[in-house]
Amino acid sequence: MALTHRKNQNLEVKDRVKVENQVDRKDIVSEEKRITFPVTIRVTNHTRNQIQALSHLGTKNTLKEVVEELVQLKVDSLTESDKARFLEDVNTLENKDYLSKK
Repeated sequence: MALTHRKNQNLEVKDRVKVENQVDRKDIVSEEKRITFPVTIRVTNHTRNQIQALSHLGTKNTLKEVVEELVQLKVDSLTESDKARFLEDVNTLENKDYLSKK
């Protein structure tokens, strides 16, 4: 069945679309060079047990989420100068990871 087009169709635009918030590409696509891969950190069985016990409380689903939350709590408690040093170190380590796995 073929599509038919009406040649004498009078179309009116009643409402124009107004852009209220323009999204910048940087808001969507990160310029950061980051790569994610699994790693192992060594902890004692006691530390592991405490992390597991925290996850059993049900606030987080995985041990990874528990550790991420604990790190974020610690970072939030840092002084501004320590936080700046921390972020600089993280950025350096992230760049190193990116370059090593590139």
